[in-house]
Amino acid sequence: MKKYNEKHFAAKKPLKHLAVASVVLASLLLASCGDDKGADKEGSARHITSATTYQSQGQFHAAMLEARNAVEKDPENPVGYLVLAKIYNQVGSFDASQKLLESVSKKMPSVNLELAESYINNNKFRSAINALNDYVVDETADPASAMRKQAILAQSYIRLGDKAGYEKASAALSKMPNTENELIIIEADYLVSQGNKEATAAKLELLAKSENLN
Repeated sequence: MKKYNEKHFAAKKPLKHLAVASVVLASLLLASCGDDKGADKEGSARHITSATTYQSQGQFHAAMLEARNAVEKDPENPVGYLVLAKIYNQVGSFDASQKLLESVSKKMPSVNLELAESYINNNKFRSAINALNDYVVDETADPASAMRKQAILAQSYIRLGDKAGYEKASAALSKMPNTENELIIIEADYLVSQGNKEATAAKLELLAKSENLN
């Protein structure tokens, strides 16, 4: 019996050491993954900075490459998707923007304003409205995005012939500061849809005067 016990414990020792080694290795791997994630986020941020710089310089191909790298490095960060989609929209690649943002819009509703922009430029006005139903913006913290949301809604409703929807969005826009010129453009757009050429010309003349004053 004694010999059996000695053999038994002798067999258990390497297994115990192996188990300890496995735990240590797992801990190191987890720590490494954490470091990798941190490095990925930093790398993504650098790519985003490069992408926006290239975009401002009109180097759109380089900007796209950098933005794609940002998304690849940190796929859980909506900023990379937004930067890439903005570049797509700027160069008129609205289908590419839609495909990119539709894949993440449910889990990242903050991308829906840019998605709505791509929809309206592709004449998908109902889709633009639906996208903005899931987009919440703080008018105080981000007035530019709040204004853009209502402008896209107003333009979409105009194209759909929904006067009530247009008037609601236009009214919301009128309550925001510094939206006078945007309102003139939207009102002119509505007048065009109604075939009122004279009133449209008057609105555009008013817009020209306002821009000259600014």
